[in-house]
Amino acid sequence: MLQNILKIPFVLVIAFGCCKGVAQVLEKNESVRLLLSDHSTVVLHKKRNAFDEQSMEYYYLPSHLRFSTTTTGEKEFSFLSYKEENQDNGAIIHFLATWGLNKRQLEEAQRMLIESKGPNAVLMGAIMPSANGETIAIEGKNEIAAILNRSQAQLGKIPTTPNSKTAASFHLNEEDAIVFEKAIKNDAKELKEVYLVLNFQLKFTESGSAAGTVHYSLKQNFKTLLNQ
Repeated sequence: MLQNILKIPFVLVIAFGCCKGVAQVLEKNESVRLLLSDHSTVVLHKKRNAFDEQSMEYYYLPSHLRFSTTTTGEKEFSFLSYKEENQDNGAIIHFLATWGLNKRQLEEAQRMLIESKGPNAVLMGAIMPSANGETIAIEGKNEIAAILNRSQAQLGKIPTTPNSKTAASFHLNEEDAIVFEKAIKNDAKELKEVYLVLNFQLKFTESGSAAGTVHYSLKQNFKTLLNQ
């Protein structure tokens, strides 16, 4: 019989963000780092104009990786333990993740950009990155990271558009389920050393040179993911 130990609501909706298009080319040395009122940071880069004219269009780099939420604000993460008579015990973990600024953060970033660069500066939105690899990844060197990596049932594709979602699920054996449950309930410091990682490729140019591809990793630790 299934028993829901942790009452963190979850709605299983698989919506992989994968959008193909022409990636913007950004000026490597024309950037602005903004500290928003919620104490989060976002980095903007100026877009290179196709005709080498002065551009005042800016795009933000992938940021604000988090577990997504439902329309009622519930975090889309679940830890579901199961106990079956004469069968193995264990647990199933599901989560949906996303990245990108929300409407309020976008509006605030636009105001701060104008304060920094003048009234003609415009925040166009997020850069359109290319995925570097097929799926999201789990990184870390401790026991929690090892549990997640050996228990993978499904890792979703890397979402390349802001606020689109990717899904992941893990099937833990009884021993691993006990360790992971304890870590979550105790908000263990080990969770801070386990990361959800999205790997991207971005296009930058520098001092009028031809555009080059740069590897860019967006990551967040599980302690923050579970508590933010």
